[in-house]
Amino acid sequence: MSVRTLIAVTLLLSGCAASISEPEKDGSVTTDPSEEAEMIADSGTPGTSEDTGEAEAAAPVFPLVENRYGTREFRLKEDSCGIDTVAPVTSLMPTSFELSTVEAVDTFLLSNREQRTETACAVTTVSDDAALAEFSCESFRESYESPYGSGFDMEVAFEGELTSDNVIAGGLEVVLHCMAGSVCDDFARRGLAFPCTIAGDLILDVQ
Repeated sequence: MSVRTLIAVTLLLSGCAASISEPEKDGSVTTDPSEEAEMIADSGTPGTSEDTGEAEAAAPVFPLVENRYGTREFRLKEDSCGIDTVAPVTSLMPTSFELSTVEAVDTFLLSNREQRTETACAVTTVSDDAALAEFSCESFRESYESPYGSGFDMEVAFEGELTSDNVIAGGLEVVLHCMAGSVCDDFARRGLAFPCTIAGDLILDVQ
């Protein structure tokens, strides 16, 4: 092969290679349509496909009803105060409570007129037919007018369950502080030390 022929073949091959790798004038690279479809499928891009998933149903809301509740039962579980050796613990407890609703569907107020206390309680529905809900009341500390006189503070925490047949049942914990006065001295002489805790299961139903 002559030198001239060899040069011509070399130039021809170089031109073919350049035409294969050279991008289009607008800077884009031509992609095979079948490869583009595979890339879309692999990337999970929805493209024009419709979303067939169904929207989740709204959670049921427990039907709060305003009522006055009385104590059906209190089962004492803890009495570090030793109050029960002096008098029934139930004698220190309010006899009635009032449940009132507020604008928020997941909150109610539980109050007691005797002690002039009120606390907000959050509600979470736990059954599909909204027949059962859990509640948790904000703890609070208030002065307490006991049957034995003034001079007490109480810290109260209450949480449990609500049922659609108007029963409130939960764990009640009261931390009792004897602040001052002859009542505190009297209890101290009986060996009762403050602060102390009274706790148990409280069941309320509509009066």
